[in-house]
Parts: sequence; C-alpha cells; structure tokens
Amino acid sequence: MQQQLAQQMEQLPPEAEVPALLKQVSELGIRIGLDFKLWKPSGQKPNTSGLYTEIPVDVEVAGGYHSVAMFFDRISKLRRIVNVVDIKMGSAKLDRNKVVVQTTFKAVAFALLPG
Repeated sequence: MQQQLAQQMEQLPPEAEVPALLKQVSELGIRIGLDFKLWKPSGQKPNTSGLYTEIPVDVEVAGGYHSVAMFFDRISKLRRIVNVVDIKMGSAKLDRNKVVVQTTFKAVAFALLPG
C-alpha cells in the first residue's frame, strides 16, 4: 500500500513545482500550434481534505478544432494531474484556408500542501 500511495502522491507536485508544470502545459499548446490569448492564474483553493490545493488558470486559445483536441489529449497524458473544465468553443473563422476556433476553459493543477 505504501508503494501505491507513493505512486499516487507523485502525481501531485509540491507547490514549488506548480509554476514549472503550468509552463509545461502552455508550451505544449504552443508546440501544437495554438495561439494563447489569455493565461490567467486564479487564487489557490485548498481542498477541504487539507491534503492538496487547486490552482485554477483561465485560458483562451485560438486554433483548429483538432489542435485543441490534441492539446487536451496531451494534457491528459502528463505525469501530473491537470483537469480541464468549463470548455467553451465558438467564434469559428476562416484564416489562411484553416478554420480557427476560439476556445476558453479552466485548467486546474493540483499541488500537495506542506505538512
């Protein structure tokens, strides 16, 4: 059980590592070809369990539908836990023979609370 707990705890970085995790997420999107219009971290919210805190980031990107889907897929494969919630897609426009969709969502990273 200790080994299983250690593996699960690895998915939750210490708070000091969260900025690097969030940078990794944004770089992932840039490599896929998304244009970031907004990247706004919100205040941290400690979970009622007292074990971890949530770090939400409001995000808006412009890019193709498939690029956005690939971005979400790559986030799901990260070693650390990052949830994507409140997804809204719209305002499709034709740009250089490509359909570009505005997508807003909240990326929520998690970190262990010291203790």
